[in-house]
Amino acid sequence: MSLRPFVCLLLCLGVVLSLRIKFVTDYIDLEPTRSCRVADKNTKYYRGPQSNPTTCEDTEFDNSKDVPATDCLGLCQSQDVITQQQIDQLNNVVFPRVTSKLQSLLSIPPAMQSNPWILPSSAPTRCKFFTNDGITIPSQWKTTGMNNTDLVIIVLMRPMALSVYSQGLYCVTDPTTKRPLLGLLNIPVPMVVGSAPDQIYNMVMQQVLHIMGFHYPILTTIYSASPVTKTVNGASRTTQYLTLPATSKALANYRKHTGCSTITQIELEDQQLLLKAHLWANSVQTDANSYFERRAFFNELMTGNYLGAPSDGPVISPITLGIMEDLTWYVANYTNADRYVWGKNTGCMLQEQQCEKWVTDQNAYTSRSRFYWCDALKPNAYCTFDFNSKGNCDVVKYDRDITPAYYQHFSDKAFAGLASINDNCPVINRIAAGDCRISTNGVSNDRFSEVYGNTSRCMMSSLTGQDYDRLSAPQSTCLQTACGPLSNDTMDISLFVKIGAYWALCPRAGGELTDINRNFGTLYCPPYDTICTDNTTSFNWNWDVSDRAKNSPPQDLNDYLAARIAALPWWVWFIIAIGIVLIIVFIVTTIVLFVIGHKRHQANKREEVNVVDLRNKKKEKRYEDEEDD
Repeated sequence: MSLRPFVCLLLCLGVVLSLRIKFVTDYIDLEPTRSCRVADKNTKYYRGPQSNPTTCEDTEFDNSKDVPATDCLGLCQSQDVITQQQIDQLNNVVFPRVTSKLQSLLSIPPAMQSNPWILPSSAPTRCKFFTNDGITIPSQWKTTGMNNTDLVIIVLMRPMALSVYSQGLYCVTDPTTKRPLLGLLNIPVPMVVGSAPDQIYNMVMQQVLHIMGFHYPILTTIYSASPVTKTVNGASRTTQYLTLPATSKALANYRKHTGCSTITQIELEDQQLLLKAHLWANSVQTDANSYFERRAFFNELMTGNYLGAPSDGPVISPITLGIMEDLTWYVANYTNADRYVWGKNTGCMLQEQQCEKWVTDQNAYTSRSRFYWCDALKPNAYCTFDFNSKGNCDVVKYDRDITPAYYQHFSDKAFAGLASINDNCPVINRIAAGDCRISTNGVSNDRFSEVYGNTSRCMMSSLTGQDYDRLSAPQSTCLQTACGPLSNDTMDISLFVKIGAYWALCPRAGGELTDINRNFGTLYCPPYDTICTDNTTSFNWNWDVSDRAKNSPPQDLNDYLAARIAALPWWVWFIIAIGIVLIIVFIVTTIVLFVIGHKRHQANKREEVNVVDLRNKKKEKRYEDEEDD
């Protein structure tokens, strides 16, 4: 009997529980001959299941071979040696961070939980990779199990080829729901020692999502696998796509993100050779197809290379969360998804066109996709696609033509981007100290109104102050930005850019602003949603609002200020109305009292005049009477 209707009912009722993941590092030394605790010329480790394996070929002694042999003895190198400090870093820093993030993104319906967590009796005796024979599953997990757990991940730290960052797979699923219950995660020591904390976190997060179900054999149980062959420059390429049903959450999120309403498929990675070392099943094909196509999804976490993101990234997008929710094992919290900019509102461009056609005008700096493509090394000529950093193009000229011809993007066939996994499409990489959001990356520059800080973003600008020489061409510049509602009726978010002491209002669709506040040249505003979020309903800049008030009101903010006044709540208007009424009553009363007082004053003056006249007449009559006498 299918649990899907019951799960759907629970979801409709909003009944979900926190996702419980347990990372187990207790078995790292369970099979010591497969790991390295010391390094010398006599210390070797097993790579395969044979009891008496042959010695690995010489090229493998430094662990540099792309695909390890399945049955051989490898030589323990210094970089392979496991320490307790490394294990503590994983247990105390990396795994709690991964668990916390996943719990903020995904919940689990009660029907998918069991307490205690127990593996089915039919579970295999070993949880293993195709290349290193895995590890024995503790027998008690099939009898007593453990409490408060939905997924157990056994952690190993065994040597691997240097080209392999890590390996992850599920090895036991629930016999009824098919949800993964047990997984295996191998993190080679060099990845712990030689990687930045964020890289270790991203690596583990990606492998955990694979273990949880983002895996081609599982995805093809809910989506249709659809190979598509395309021919470009006379060369053909067959790429695996997943066709998503109309009810798919992932499809809805993908359409919403790109603005392409006709899309029905998600493209998967086709670079089999580059990913061949990540074997976790019996074929290379299934592994590469467990990743998004990097050209189309770029800095999404579930692409095939999460270490080489040119700017922010990698990120977990609503598209990945939609796939996890389509599995019916999890419920996604989309409000906690990472901000994902690549491909946003670009339509069907990334799915239907070669990358050389993404940008038709190299000078269209206000286009949201302008920095998706570059064709030359030009200092100060680029921002990264998310407008967070200054960047430069990774295009190079090789000593031969790029093959196959499908990946040729220039008339000069030896010209291409550095990353093969990006289909040799050139990308704009963040330059050293190029992140505009980090205040220590640069100093304020009055000539260009340039400021580094957490509210600054990269834009193309040729603006210079009136006391400086003009620029002949625009350059990448770090400028302070702010986002806020513009209209009380629609609460549309707008982008503001600070030029000197002046806040310039950018067109929502992007556009050029010329000669701003005694700064001469042009500011190229990108569309507002490349920098601002649509759910901003109030001021979201991080400096004091009073700082804004100190600026003389610019002409193009009059509408903004009027909208802010109109947006005042009703009770404020009520108080203002009462105040106005009281003021009017005061003024009218004052005028009435003044008029009455004035009239009284005039009347008193007239009475005084009459009295004086009467007295004068009496005097005159007395004088006349005296004269008569």
